[in-house]
Amino acid sequence: MAQSPRVQDERPQAAATRPLAASHSDVIAQLFVQDRQEARRDIGLLLARLGGSRKAERESTVWLEVPRSRYAEFTRGLAQIGSWQSEQGSSALPDPVAVTVILTR
Repeated sequence: MAQSPRVQDERPQAAATRPLAASHSDVIAQLFVQDRQEARRDIGLLLARLGGSRKAERESTVWLEVPRSRYAEFTRGLAQIGSWQSEQGSSALPDPVAVTVILTR
C-alpha cells in the first residue's frame, strides 16, 4: 500500500532539520574559546582558506568537512583560535574528514 504524498513530503524536511550526530564524525574536537561567536567566524575563515565546508551548526556545536590533504593545516588553525583536544575514531582518516567541533568557554 502506497504512503500518502503528505507523509512522503514531510520525511525529507524532518531529516534536514535533525542535527548531525557526533557518530557521523571522524574526529570530535573540543575547542576552548572566550567568545563562541568570534570562534565560529574564525572557523569559517579557516575553512574557506582550506577548501573545507560547514555542514551544520547548532548552539555550541559546528559540523565540518575538511579535505584530508589539508587536515594538518586545519588542526594548526584550530590551535590559533583556541586550545583544543580531539578524539579520532580511526587511525586512517577518509577524504573529506568529517569533524565535529564543540565550542567550550
